[in-house]
Amino acid sequence: MIKKHTFNMLEIVFALGIISIAILPLIGMLPSGIKNHKRAVINNTTSNMAETMISFLEYQTSQSWVAIESALDESLPSPAAVGGSPLDAGWVEVDTDLFPNLYWDGSSPKVFRYYLKNFGSTGTSKAKETKDVNAYVSVWKSKAYYWNSSGSTLEWTEESDFSERMILNIEISWPASAEYSNRFKELYTLEISNDE
Repeated sequence: MIKKHTFNMLEIVFALGIISIAILPLIGMLPSGIKNHKRAVINNTTSNMAETMISFLEYQTSQSWVAIESALDESLPSPAAVGGSPLDAGWVEVDTDLFPNLYWDGSSPKVFRYYLKNFGSTGTSKAKETKDVNAYVSVWKSKAYYWNSSGSTLEWTEESDFSERMILNIEISWPASAEYSNRFKELYTLEISNDE
């Protein structure tokens, strides 16, 4: 007759100790993983916002270089005030087909709102699973630089004006419901040339 081996209490405690030593570091990495995931989602979202804004500005400058060049300042516009939904505050959607979720106040191409309702919705009715992306997008210009070959030297030279090319600076700050100093901020730049 074969004697059946059973685990005694000491072996069970020892096995649980080994498992807990292995699991505790994994549990400790969860907050870091969650934080990195949130940051990746934010980076992706701001990149999408910047891409939408860049497309809009390229479209506007192709329509009228002078109108955009004269409307933009050479410094960051005044920080936008705290705001809720642009739908409640009288902001106008730029173009629902070409530039969805992009709003402006209708008077100046310096400050825009990017508003995406129910971003990340899982299709359930639970409000805590639904988020709104609500950000301010500020735009200003700066002079472009070019390589100037005068004689035998090559110099990095600043453009004298904005008639040929300029750099568009795009700052995205979010959430719009926070004070400017407490918002997350991302800066994007794009050099554009006058094709007129």
